[in-house]
Amino acid sequence: MSAPPIAVELAELVIDHLSDDPKTLATCSLVCSTWIARTRHLMFETVHLNPRRSKTFIRLLSCVYSTILPHIHRLDIDCQATRVLSDEESTLSFDRFLLALNKINVLHDIRILCLQDVDWTTYPLDVQSSIAATFHGVFPSVTHLQLNQVVLHDIRQLNRVLRSLPELERLEASLKFLKYPEYAMGHPGEESRLPRNLKDIELGDEGMAVVLGCLGAQSFAGSIGSLSLKGCPMEMFPRVSGALHALSTTLKTLHISFLPEYGHHQGPTLPLQETREPFYLPGQIPLLASGGIDLAIGSKTRDEKLRAILDLLAGISCSTSINFISLNFRIRSLACFDWNALFNFFSIRKKLGSKQRVKISLDLESGYTSFTTTMITEWAKANMGLLDSKAHSGVTILVTKSSA
Repeated sequence: MSAPPIAVELAELVIDHLSDDPKTLATCSLVCSTWIARTRHLMFETVHLNPRRSKTFIRLLSCVYSTILPHIHRLDIDCQATRVLSDEESTLSFDRFLLALNKINVLHDIRILCLQDVDWTTYPLDVQSSIAATFHGVFPSVTHLQLNQVVLHDIRQLNRVLRSLPELERLEASLKFLKYPEYAMGHPGEESRLPRNLKDIELGDEGMAVVLGCLGAQSFAGSIGSLSLKGCPMEMFPRVSGALHALSTTLKTLHISFLPEYGHHQGPTLPLQETREPFYLPGQIPLLASGGIDLAIGSKTRDEKLRAILDLLAGISCSTSINFISLNFRIRSLACFDWNALFNFFSIRKKLGSKQRVKISLDLESGYTSFTTTMITEWAKANMGLLDSKAHSGVTILVTKSSA
């Protein structure tokens, strides 16, 4: 008597648990035809390539019997290995890979494209233009582009890359521009404007200054609804101000995280007094979130940093359209928290009649105090109680402890 067949839905639940085991998934794909679709989806949904694997990938796609193309939705290309591989015959450089890909097929199903360690400036100008043209032909459906540790000449070169992806909506970028910021932003004009179809931008690293400057210089910044800044130093605050004013009619969500310590940023610097003036945003932002406010450092630098950051956030929160603010602090001891700076932040809210909900997260490094999270929560609430009831209404406090 033969065993009863397993329902496809049940089999797929089991197969899903093997998503991190490619060898077993490959075996499952050979069991029966009904298992093929699910196993190939898990095996090829995200493809990670380097110069050595790229050649194998091209051969696989070139095979007339290959059926994996519709299952690939994310393509990660890491070019760093080019510098460490000595066997050039077995590798395929970034530009040659794109050229070979262009001859095979259009990748209609890829939605996310991630480029890692690509130095555009090492290619001749004609090859740079060829790469952008190939993007347009091979990746017509990409909506999400990640650029990690990518080197470019200036903002115009970045825009040529972005405009080569007609459906692009989200950009995550950790960039380096070879030109100084004032030159990297280029002259005002269409080539220096970010594409209008962008809706979501996340920036990090020193290239943040150039992109923020570009946003601030645009009279119309398209339809950008979400802006996230990772590792934002205090000297970047004026550029943040300019960008937010340009985005004031479309921006819905703002998230800012700050560097662990003041002074780590290697980009352009400005006198501290120029960063201490709060600005006022007449926008539509319902969510303002800040993270990585690290107070586990020296007292003078710590107090300067906290006041400057809260001045910045108070200026942003003057917008009556903001209805939720999240502040996240990392501290080592209860003595290192400057409540006066926080009181000033809430006083500005009170004067403006703000009714925003605020969440304050205190992440205490374990090993520096014996206080429990309950004791710290009560300490924080007691300090908040010193404020007028209208100033701290709608404020919640969350305390966690983490390893150093």
